[in-house]
Amino acid sequence: MADVTIGDGKLAGKGVYAARDFKKGECVVPYNLRELTQAEFDSLPDGEWEWTHTFYDKIFLFPEPARYVNHSDDPSTFPDLERQGDYALRDIKKGEAVTINDRLELRNELETFLEAYARSLGQPDGKTYTISDVKWTKESYWASACTYMLSSEDAHPPKQVSSELERKAGKWHFVGPTDERIAKAG
Repeated sequence: MADVTIGDGKLAGKGVYAARDFKKGECVVPYNLRELTQAEFDSLPDGEWEWTHTFYDKIFLFPEPARYVNHSDDPSTFPDLERQGDYALRDIKKGEAVTINDRLELRNELETFLEAYARSLGQPDGKTYTISDVKWTKESYWASACTYMLSSEDAHPPKQVSSELERKAGKWHFVGPTDERIAKAG
């Protein structure tokens, strides 16, 4: 954590600041994510669940300082799930706030949930299902909604599906009759 410091901000009163200059493209805040089992998530102390995100239907705990990177509509970094860190979008000067567009982080969460769900649809019969043309009509960390095209290798034409999602016990779940509609799509 020598490259960044924690100071005042909007996340539990904290934010992250550059302790040195960073060049565009450099990793500013590595995630160092810790995967949690459902039992570990359920036993987290009060408020600690706020620092979890779900990717590919697995719960991860964001440690300090990654949990305190604040949102900005003009962020200094980009949340890169594949490389496990927030990367500089431009040069960042020592003392400057390290920020992300948290809507991109949420979008990563939601889209990896849909990818994991499409894979699970094919588990019983070995089919490959694909979700495409996703359009988010509501995005929040607790409830989201979207429409998308669902297709399988033997289903023609693809079906349009509307889904509502809700975060429960650390993971995203479909709400309402979505599961039944999706099951019938194959």
